[in-house]
Amino acid sequence: MPDGDPYVANLRDKTAKSVPPTITDKLTSLQTHGFDGDTSAADYASDFGERIRGFIKAPESGVYRFLVSGDNQDQFYLSTDDKNDAIAAAITECKNVARGEPCPAATAENKDYTLRTSFMEAAQTSKPISLVAGSYYFFDWYHREGQERTHALVKWAKPGQTATDTESLEIIPESVLYYPERFKTTGASGGTGVAN
Repeated sequence: MPDGDPYVANLRDKTAKSVPPTITDKLTSLQTHGFDGDTSAADYASDFGERIRGFIKAPESGVYRFLVSGDNQDQFYLSTDDKNDAIAAAITECKNVARGEPCPAATAENKDYTLRTSFMEAAQTSKPISLVAGSYYFFDWYHREGQERTHALVKWAKPGQTATDTESLEIIPESVLYYPERFKTTGASGGTGVAN
């Protein structure tokens, strides 16, 4: 990051607004690189950030829970509709939280390294969120990596599923994602930016 700040807050509040991305691509699920056996992990450097955003189309009506896991930090925001207003309000609230501390306004987050299968921090799992079948919900996801191998993913517990059985939950699949764009900058002076 430009000022060496290791926290996702710097990526969210500063870098994503001012540093153009070095890579822009689309994801096929809400997971990034760095998983065991994923040879693309070699294509990613240390000390970078990603901003991933798009829309989730709810496949059925009911209560959902969203779970994040990542190395080193993630903040996932889901709007109440297909607009950014609710996320902008949540981010404004998060700016008042001390660096490195969890932000209750984020939908789900991990504030330090977690294993891909680890969902131990309470903040990694969202509160129950009601979605309506066929409706689109805007999301904005920030991932900050420090050193060595990395990963980031978002799972969900759909209506009728329990969020505590994390092994059986699926990573949010391509079939419900619309314009899931990843913007990434690598290098010690890098960050992530967004295309307008």
